[in-house]
Amino acid sequence: MPFPLALAWPALLAAAEYTATALAGIAIGVGVAVGITEGTKSTTADDIDIKPKTPKPRTEEQIENDITIGGIKSKTRTEAIAMSGALARSTEECKSCPASTGEPKNEYRSFGNDINSKYQIYITKAPYGSGWVQEWTYATVSFDGFQRSYCLLQETKGSYDQFFIAENQIKKYWSGVQGMVQQAGTQNAIVSSTAPNKLAWYFMEKLSFNYFTKLFRSLGYTMDTYNIPMPSF
Repeated sequence: MPFPLALAWPALLAAAEYTATALAGIAIGVGVAVGITEGTKSTTADDIDIKPKTPKPRTEEQIENDITIGGIKSKTRTEAIAMSGALARSTEECKSCPASTGEPKNEYRSFGNDINSKYQIYITKAPYGSGWVQEWTYATVSFDGFQRSYCLLQETKGSYDQFFIAENQIKKYWSGVQGMVQQAGTQNAIVSSTAPNKLAWYFMEKLSFNYFTKLFRSLGYTMDTYNIPMPSF
């Protein structure tokens, strides 16, 4: 081997090793990039097993507590009304229909898409206007409507099935049974003690109608209950 070539050989060998290393690095980099691309590609809905969350029901203990508190509040208010003499005065003023001694009262509210107010108007046929609907107050107790010719006081409940998971299963967060028992208990006590007054509750939806009809009967309430859907809903 000529002398100049012998001197250049180590340099050529080093260059070859560097080139091989560089090519290997490129190959590894490409592999890593491909791996990253595969690992971070966008996930579609088809890749996910979507399962809707089932709402938790209110426990029997919670419901019993709601009923108890509602009953206590109803009894307290009913006793106060009786002691005031309002019921006795109404029966003296009009024996044929004590509830007629009450008076209309405009309840102000923002309607918007308030299905409950619309249902109230549909059932009671009460006068209403922009932001108000007329209710009936008898012995300081408010009712959604009053049909004088039948001596009938009315209460309406619109969109209440939204608080139910299924038949007899109430959503955990809704403690509204307490308020329903308090209201129904008070109205029922006032009306049942001032015959021939009558009381009827109307439910737009089936689950709430079934549930509260059974509950009211178990509590001894005597008002009539009806399931009457609203045609346009």
